[in-house]
Amino acid sequence: MLYEYLNTVAGLVPLSPDLAILKSKLVPLMIIPGRDRWREELAKLVERVVVHGRGTGDCRDIHQVMVLVEEAILSYQVINCVYRGRSLKLQPLGVVYHWDKGQWYVIARNNAQKAVMPYLLNRFSRVQVSDEIFSDPADFDMDQYLQKRWGISSDQKLDMVIHFRSTVWHRTALERLKADVSRRRICNSDCRLEEQRDGSIILHDKVEGLSEFARWIRSYGDAAQVVEHASLRGIMAKTGRKMLARYGEAVVDNE
Repeated sequence: MLYEYLNTVAGLVPLSPDLAILKSKLVPLMIIPGRDRWREELAKLVERVVVHGRGTGDCRDIHQVMVLVEEAILSYQVINCVYRGRSLKLQPLGVVYHWDKGQWYVIARNNAQKAVMPYLLNRFSRVQVSDEIFSDPADFDMDQYLQKRWGISSDQKLDMVIHFRSTVWHRTALERLKADVSRRRICNSDCRLEEQRDGSIILHDKVEGLSEFARWIRSYGDAAQVVEHASLRGIMAKTGRKMLARYGEAVVDNE
């Protein structure tokens, strides 16, 4: 009844971000295969709606675009759209809500590039569901697509080794680390924590999305030391040089 109520309200006025997320989370609770046609459609949809990460939600009104995209996903219909000013023809495969970024993404195959890519939902300025049907891609699995990604991008795939220590400036770094990677360790066997005798922790992981992973490491400040990969060490060193140039070389070490 709650889902039906939210679905009805959504047809009249845009749902708030919190209610939109609640509506999406109710879907898997209602699946009873073989009962009614709408339940079967929900069963198909829930396989391709994923919540990935953590965050607070996007405040922009994207309800109408979401409805059209979900319709196309359910019926395997191609969408003609304008995305960041460009006209595209896409095969929508699923919708992902990324909690860290607080954004919805459409995972779709680009007909021109013949590649599966994420598209930020609120950057669509026009979406039209066409009559063109595409076949269910047997070689695509949403869980595998997202499995090693730190965020939503996949700019590089690298083996990472990061040494974490609690410091004067970040006394709760190790507790935060365990919380940040807790779900990832369940879903990804490549992510593991190696506790050291001195109390520090080494993170081992295979990561897709270097830029997003680098932003996460920066948030730990002096509590994180990149051991591998060399490209990430270079990024962190470049950031350090910029900070040094900005604040000068006079440093008082209280440790």
